[in-house]
Amino acid sequence: MMFTFLDRFPDCTVAVIGDLMLDCYLHGEVSRISPEAPVPVVRAQSEKWAAGGAANVVANLATLGLNVRVVGLTGEDEARRQLVEAMGSHRLVDASGIVSAAHRRTTRKLRILGAHQQIVRIDQEDSDAVGPAIETALIRAATAAIEASDVVVLSDYGKGVLCDAVLRGAIDKARQAGKMIVVDPKRRDLSAYRGASILTPNRKELTDATRLPCETDAEAAIAAAHAQEVSGADILLTRSEKGMSYFPMRGAPIHVATVAQDVFDVSGAGDTVVAVLAASIAAHAGA
Repeated sequence: MMFTFLDRFPDCTVAVIGDLMLDCYLHGEVSRISPEAPVPVVRAQSEKWAAGGAANVVANLATLGLNVRVVGLTGEDEARRQLVEAMGSHRLVDASGIVSAAHRRTTRKLRILGAHQQIVRIDQEDSDAVGPAIETALIRAATAAIEASDVVVLSDYGKGVLCDAVLRGAIDKARQAGKMIVVDPKRRDLSAYRGASILTPNRKELTDATRLPCETDAEAAIAAAHAQEVSGADILLTRSEKGMSYFPMRGAPIHVATVAQDVFDVSGAGDTVVAVLAASIAAHAGA
């Protein structure tokens, strides 16, 4: 009987360290314009919430059947309860590494939709420095998660969790333990991620970091080479309708085409790429 990587997923554990978010969706009906301002009136019909940001990576991994150790930061509010509930619906998730702070709000993104179109997004978040005490708690939680995992994911949304101290502490600990490190980067200075195994920027993020275009295969290769020079990592570039391109530090690039789709909300696509990549690495490591 032939076994695949999928068969190994239940035996794999991934540590996900990063910015946790709660994605909320308020669906309604739009039939008129407000007499108070030239804006649509949305008659609310339903509301739901889901794990977002690093928490979406966690949810994707758990759905694939892997065990997940999650490390992040929330406030002590209703959004935290909903976020933990959203991740807790997956029995494979260990959320004991989530640090809470009474003075911060859990990052919450409310999307208001009418006629299947997003009308507005309202963000509630605190992205200022977390402070020494929280840094210490996050590093301690990250260390424990890394020790218990096969692969490490750093999901950086620039909300404060992966500050310099936590980022460097996690990368150094993972390297010492011989663990592969996948980073979804948001910083423009990619040298901050030096020591990571693979960075997964999208086109805009790579262009912002390198100040180089990356529309064509040739342009993407040049931009990726610059990113590799400062980060020392392989680059998996997501290119929207043009698919993905993998640029290893050594060897030829691999381009994977895709079929473009018309969608009204692309949030979470990068999280799915990161989750599948980390799952594949974890399964290969356990082969």
